[in-house]
Amino acid sequence: MIYHCVKDDCRFWGEGDAVPQRCPQCGAPLVQAKEGELTGDAWSALGVFWVEQDGHEARALECFRKSAQMGSGWGTCNLGLCMEQGIGVKADPRQAVWLYQQAVEMGSLSALCNLGVCYEDGIGTAPDPKLAVEHYRRAADYGSARAQRLLSHCYEQGIGVERDLEQGFRWVRMAALQGDPLSQTILGKHYEFGVGVDPDPELAVGWYRTAAQAGDPEGQCCLGWLMEQGKWVEADPEGAVELYREACRQGSARGLLLLADCLLRGIGTQPDPEKAVQCYQEGARNGDGSAMCCLGFCYERGTGVEQSWEQAARWYRQGAEHGSGRAMGNLAWCYDNGKGVEQDVEESTRWYKRGAEAGDARSMYCYAFCCEYGDGMEPDLEQALHWYRQAAEEDNPEAMYRLGRCYERGKGVEQDWAQAAAWYQKAAESGSLAGMGSLAWCYEHGRGVEKNLEESTRWFRQGAEGGSPRCMCDYGLHLLHGVGAERRPEEGVEWLLQAEEQEYPYAIFALGWCSEMGEGLPQDWGKAVERYQRAADLGEAAAMKNLGICYENGAGVAKDPERAVEWYEKAAQLGHASAMCCLGFCYKDGVGVPKDEEKAAELFQQAAEQEDPDAMCTLGWCYETGCGVPQDWGQATEWYRKAAGAGSGQAMGNLAWCYEHGKGVELDLDEACQWYRLGAEAGDQRSASQLERWQDQLGTQLEPERAADRCRREAEGGDPAAMHRLALRYETGDGVPQDWSQAVHWHRLAAGRGYAAAMSSLAWCLEQGKGADRSPEQAAHWYQKGAEAGDRRAMVRWARCCQEGSGTVQNLEEAVRWYRSAAEAGDGAAMYCLGRCYETGSGVKADAKEAQHWYYKGMKAGDRQAMQAFLRDGPEETAGLDAGELENLREAARSGDVDAMYRMGLHCEEGTGTCPDPEQALHWYRQAAAGGHIPALYRMGRCYAQGIGVARDMSQAAEIYQAAAQRGDPDAMVSLAWCYEHGEGVPQDKAEAAKWYQRGAQAKEAKENGRSGPAPR
Repeated sequence: MIYHCVKDDCRFWGEGDAVPQRCPQCGAPLVQAKEGELTGDAWSALGVFWVEQDGHEARALECFRKSAQMGSGWGTCNLGLCMEQGIGVKADPRQAVWLYQQAVEMGSLSALCNLGVCYEDGIGTAPDPKLAVEHYRRAADYGSARAQRLLSHCYEQGIGVERDLEQGFRWVRMAALQGDPLSQTILGKHYEFGVGVDPDPELAVGWYRTAAQAGDPEGQCCLGWLMEQGKWVEADPEGAVELYREACRQGSARGLLLLADCLLRGIGTQPDPEKAVQCYQEGARNGDGSAMCCLGFCYERGTGVEQSWEQAARWYRQGAEHGSGRAMGNLAWCYDNGKGVEQDVEESTRWYKRGAEAGDARSMYCYAFCCEYGDGMEPDLEQALHWYRQAAEEDNPEAMYRLGRCYERGKGVEQDWAQAAAWYQKAAESGSLAGMGSLAWCYEHGRGVEKNLEESTRWFRQGAEGGSPRCMCDYGLHLLHGVGAERRPEEGVEWLLQAEEQEYPYAIFALGWCSEMGEGLPQDWGKAVERYQRAADLGEAAAMKNLGICYENGAGVAKDPERAVEWYEKAAQLGHASAMCCLGFCYKDGVGVPKDEEKAAELFQQAAEQEDPDAMCTLGWCYETGCGVPQDWGQATEWYRKAAGAGSGQAMGNLAWCYEHGKGVELDLDEACQWYRLGAEAGDQRSASQLERWQDQLGTQLEPERAADRCRREAEGGDPAAMHRLALRYETGDGVPQDWSQAVHWHRLAAGRGYAAAMSSLAWCLEQGKGADRSPEQAAHWYQKGAEAGDRRAMVRWARCCQEGSGTVQNLEEAVRWYRSAAEAGDGAAMYCLGRCYETGSGVKADAKEAQHWYYKGMKAGDRQAMQAFLRDGPEETAGLDAGELENLREAARSGDVDAMYRMGLHCEEGTGTCPDPEQALHWYRQAAAGGHIPALYRMGRCYAQGIGVARDMSQAAEIYQAAAQRGDPDAMVSLAWCYEHGEGVPQDKAEAAKWYQRGAQAKEAKENGRSGPAPR
């Protein structure tokens, strides 16, 4: 029995044993109709009724055939759809295309759209995107909302037309305005993500709400997600869940996934893992690969079901076979780790590749990793880079980090620090802890970005707070040493301890160093060795080297040269350049191994090839002396030059000597003087003394006019270094008439070409009014430029300008910042000034301990003011005595009072109350020392060291310092350390220097705190 609705605009037709009372679509009455009275469109409407009834596809097909036979475009189109999709008949796409074409000629807009889809996707005909667009446009121009939506998609994707996002937006907006719910949802997405139009959150929410109210399940999901997140609307998780449920009732796969997620996490509803699993199971039954993947994850974690790796792998496989890229990646992981399936690396790689090709970002990253390292396949760097890029474009942070590593190491691409740093920046900003650590390192060392210690510290801190042990370690080291942040040793050690808890080897090593040096931890050689051993066992080469030093010197362990060699060898095998040097010295001197100079030179060569400055300098010495290699002055100077370029002050001095004597290079006294000067500025004492000797004794041998002429030719040729040297000659009249205006002229030219040292010299001239009108403002300007260009002298003087307000606005904090920069670059004067800031609270919070720290570092760097400040609590004040009091003191000294003898020595040395008399000073110090006065013994050593009242004799000075140090004098300990550090009067021994510096500091601290103890052994 066939029936239909009495309302003409309803178009409902049905069929059954009886006529229902009301129309299911509009509620109007239904009336019976005779089959012979049905029009073509009526038969099509009846076919639609039967399509919606399960199991009645054949009757639907029969109705559509009758409709088509009666010339209905609607029926012909629907018959084509049956042929396309195999509804009630075997699918025949070619027949479908023919029927659509017939329906188009009958005026069916739906057929125009369907035919366009066939041309777009190649269904029943050859693909022809341009022809598809023509059909969509014809239907769209007639007002078909579906056609407008399809045409919009073509413009957005560039299918059959040139890609045009604005046109895509225009067409989907037209469809939405016609009330098409799906188009309304798509329009909302355009406004949300700014596709073809400026983002507009308010309009996005409005269109999602309109679509949701119209019953579009995707619109319900989009609006629900915004409500769940509280994004652009008031948070309403309960309302979101209701929308997800409504979408599920309409069969939305995404709605099932969103609802299941809320049930798992208890968002907007009570947590119910079992119901979440049911949602996933329903989605899986509907063939949704993502639901299958989520179901596998539930089995993996045992969420809502009993944990089962086998079931997890099974569902991942099913999800993968249904096209889920994420399921492919998870199945690959199972094969990689042998979870739920037999381990199979090749199969794992195959699934990662399929997941990558399916668009899963994590699979892209993992497949790229396989390509890079050859996991389950031959290595393929080109493919690795391709997939890292693809994953990075999908916002995968670890892929961004890996791309940065490839550029850093030149792996598959040309090495490019700028590109490496750029990718590390993207990775860090996307949350990659590894990216944060590498970006921080780039800022610390100025690789690919401008060096910025504050920015480096910021990224290390962010990575540390995120849980990265590497970042914890490096942030701790920055705080420990005051790099890019105020020095806070105790806090630095706390971060190192956190990294140690994660067994991070370098952090364990660093804590060992802290124990050795008493930095942030009590000095304890035993603890130091214990940590070095732990870090070495974990493979940390630096710890192996330090452990070797401990065994070589008997520090914290019994002296054992053979074991020292073992540890040096292990570190050297890991490529540690400094360990190679240590091992080389063992072979050179026969310490722990038979003496073998050739082996030593080979090790120095290996370390030098890693651009280690000490190794390059030592290798140069080997070629100079023929130690383990054929004597070769040319090779010697080449390696000295490389080491000097890497900052080795000792190498600068050695190269200067070669120029002075014409060894390996053409004799060039001007170059020799320049290198001695550079070596002295780098802190090399031998260079400083040679420069002093040069200036005092060799003036007649320098041939200054010839050297000046050569310097002028190079300067006039545009060499800024030569311009600077020529300016210095005009300052001193060295080979040219002294002329301050010429000095300023050449300094200015060199400074204009970016030569930092010239900027500093020009600033000094302007500050002092030498060769130009005095201008504190211009002086400050050039000091600042030189400081920013990295000149340490300029940093110190620019800091002073900021501190004093000379030529610039006073800024004490800026002064501290520049003192710190120069101090961190190794400038002893800056260390002293920074210590004064901490002592007086100038530009920084007063901190006596921090002041002592910087005085101590400045003293080690050879700054006399820093040494005086560190050792300020010296002998009691003896100035201000009148003649009678001084005579009484002298009488007491003659009577055998050792303290009076010592005080008389001070008076004679310093000229307080009497004329300076160095010989008498030494006499009284010697007398007091013979009577057991320890400070007098130290002063006696100081006389020999400085040539006070006696010819300078560093061997005698070191011997006396040793005696006073062993009796507990802190000043003597520090001076003895300096001798060992610089090889003055004793063989150079950095380990012994460090030991005595440490003991001196501890003795000084004990003295300040009123503590006493046994004299050091």
